[in-house]
Amino acid sequence: MQVGALLEPGEHLVWSGAPGARLFLSRRQAVTMVLLGLHGALALLLVLTVQGLFGFGPVTVGAVALAGLSLVVQGWRFWTWWSRRFGEHYVLTDSRVLVVDRDGTLRSETSLLKVHLFRISASLGGGSTVVLGQDEPLWTPPSSRSLNLKPAADAPRLSGLDDGGKVFAVIRKTAEARERLWAASADAAAPGD
Repeated sequence: MQVGALLEPGEHLVWSGAPGARLFLSRRQAVTMVLLGLHGALALLLVLTVQGLFGFGPVTVGAVALAGLSLVVQGWRFWTWWSRRFGEHYVLTDSRVLVVDRDGTLRSETSLLKVHLFRISASLGGGSTVVLGQDEPLWTPPSSRSLNLKPAADAPRLSGLDDGGKVFAVIRKTAEARERLWAASADAAAPGD
């Protein structure tokens, strides 16, 4: 992957990497997998119930088609997410963290000014994940006028890292160095007494 095209003028590459080749799921993704399995079980139960009530006929065929379509859609969503994760590339510069797709498309960028929101967590299946911010809640409390059911948004993350602790330490050191540089330039720009 050609990282140089993603860098701003004067920006320097500090680290780059990719997820390890293993199963890695966040808790939210693991819950999604469990719900997908329950969805499949309920779809099978629906088909068996409809067949028991109506025998084999058009209603049963319709129930099978509906259940099958639902499972295909959910499976496709998971496969799309999974294939994107394995194609990711992570880039740390002296001012931001980038998540880039396999084809070089910038998926997300997070300023090192937000380093206080970053955290590291274990990935289910091994490795670790550096989370670049705060996840939005799955559900937000309703306001006085409307129910606010918005889709949950995950913060950008560097998932499935074999050396996540080291990467997190490099990110923090880079952010601290950047803050010292900004403070020094602000002091130099301040009018003298």
